[in-house]
Amino acid sequence: MDTCDKEHELCVLTTPSGFLPTRLVCTGLAGDRIRIVRNVDLAPGAKFCTLSHCWGGYMPLKLQHDNFARLSQDIPHEELSNTFKDALHIARRLGMSYIWIDSLCIIQDDPQDWTRESSLMAQIYETSALNIAATRS
Repeated sequence: MDTCDKEHELCVLTTPSGFLPTRLVCTGLAGDRIRIVRNVDLAPGAKFCTLSHCWGGYMPLKLQHDNFARLSQDIPHEELSNTFKDALHIARRLGMSYIWIDSLCIIQDDPQDWTRESSLMAQIYETSALNIAATRS
């Protein structure tokens, strides 16, 4: 990531937009708990990565009104799918403190939140530092 940020011509020219998704998952880098965080609690321009994955027949852990407060405190490792565990591991190895995962960053049982946040997906992927593609998820 450092080489990319400092030496790749296109990456150097790309300046952070200051945009942050409404919610991100704290990856647990630097000993923090894995949890949902709000953009208003983060430094402007904080770097984040994204996960592209297919839900398929298996429904991964998802953010809902009834678990929002709990997941904002801690997301137990055993509740995460293998895809999410792998993505968090990769993000931490790359020095990323935050990752955007649709099912954990959009309140899935709130139609208004889903409409608002899904309309931002293009901007979310465009402004992320990198995308992790789980092609066999």
